[in-house]
Amino acid sequence: MVEFIVLILFLVILLGGFYLLFGLFMRWILKVQERTITKRIASGKIDDEKLRRYYKSSKNNNTTILMNILVYGPFYKYGKQQYEQMNRLYKEEMIKRDLLDESHVDIPEF
Repeated sequence: MVEFIVLILFLVILLGGFYLLFGLFMRWILKVQERTITKRIASGKIDDEKLRRYYKSSKNNNTTILMNILVYGPFYKYGKQQYEQMNRLYKEEMIKRDLLDESHVDIPEF
């Protein structure tokens, strides 16, 4: 019985370690992605049309909690943070380029 309890404790500690490492990895990925998007925007590699599409996509993906849970599993909050960061970066750039008003025109999708 003691061996079983030790095994369970070992597995819990191991899973907790994996959870911690994966959480740190996801944070690192978020920072790298934010820097990459910032550099692409600053260098002018994203034109107005792409910026509108990226903004609309990040805005739509931010609201799908179920998809974040399916993709990220127990780390779905990192997925939400990822889309919030992307949305914030694209929104700031759209405000700089004065494109935000034009993007709110809803085009019906079929």
